[in-house]
Amino acid sequence: RYSLMLGTEVDLQQVENNVFAMETVLKAWLQEQGGDAEHLHLLLPSSSDSPLPVCLKCDMQERLISPALVPVTPSLGVKTESIQNFLPVVRGNQSPAPQRLKVVKVLHADGVCESVLYGLPLVIRPTTCWRLDWDEMETNSSLFHALCHTLRSRDLFLLLQVESDRSAAAGSGVYSHYILQSSSSLSLLLKPVVSRELLLPCSLLVSNQEPAPSALHTVQEQRPAGTTTIPLQVSISRVSLSSHHIRAHNSCTRKVWL
Repeated sequence: RYSLMLGTEVDLQQVENNVFAMETVLKAWLQEQGGDAEHLHLLLPSSSDSPLPVCLKCDMQERLISPALVPVTPSLGVKTESIQNFLPVVRGNQSPAPQRLKVVKVLHADGVCESVLYGLPLVIRPTTCWRLDWDEMETNSSLFHALCHTLRSRDLFLLLQVESDRSAAAGSGVYSHYILQSSSSLSLLLKPVVSRELLLPCSLLVSNQEPAPSALHTVQEQRPAGTTTIPLQVSISRVSLSSHHIRAHNSCTRKVWL
């Protein structure tokens, strides 16, 4: 609608009478809505008779508000840079107590969207703490192995919640959640999950139509022996990717000393 008093157009929205609807409208203001320029150019290899790559021009959208930007209790998972950020906060010279996570739900692996996960993941293994006796450590390892096998064979994840003191939970009302993911080895992967309060609105369009034949041919263009112009790799090796940061740092250091 056009406002005579403001001399500009006013966007009038009807919002449902609930907390979630109000949160969605307010969070939408935090996202960049302008279309002045694209954010990303995705380059795909082109056919051999064209030296220029196929350029897909894209826009990017923030999926969540970083917990580090919210000045609230650390229970929200503000930092995920090290194990120390995960352990409960202790005062003085006391040793940190183990963090206690309780399973609240079992999830299908294909039902978890990566966009709701954030921060650095932690690898979880059966403990080798010397304070445990041998029988307890052996029993613990067997139970851990059974859990890994069950999650992997059934393609399941676990949703975990920090088990905090009732008094603290009643005072802050804040809990942090994690996803526990299985692997092919005797280990699990722990990833923080963003809470509803920090999740930004995102409309993911689903198309029931087939892509245009010309566009599909450009993206899926085949090479002899059924190979494409993009090399195929079954998995990411630990040594297959390098940022060359150390090489660049050493080069800069030599230049300074010279």
